[in-house]
Amino acid sequence: MRKVRWNDPELKVIIRLKCLFEKGIGLMDVDECTGALTTGEVVTVELPFTQLPRANYLGILLDYARRDGVFLKGLGVLDGSTIVLLQKEHSHGHR
Repeated sequence: MRKVRWNDPELKVIIRLKCLFEKGIGLMDVDECTGALTTGEVVTVELPFTQLPRANYLGILLDYARRDGVFLKGLGVLDGSTIVLLQKEHSHGHR
């Protein structure tokens, strides 16, 4: 899948921004960010961060967006179903 930066003018929408967190840890890892170009091509969206704080993650995300001239609402990020927060699953070894 082709990669584009989140401030690429051809990026029409961010489809999914998935973050993983661990219980008791204040930072979330950005696991994936997928978007679609104006042509309809689905792409990986490169973000200027790899982690976000669990507390106030939207505020921090908005700060990054303002800095880079990215309009999150226009890209659909604030629509409610775009950002997915999942707890990391730990694999347990067998004895």
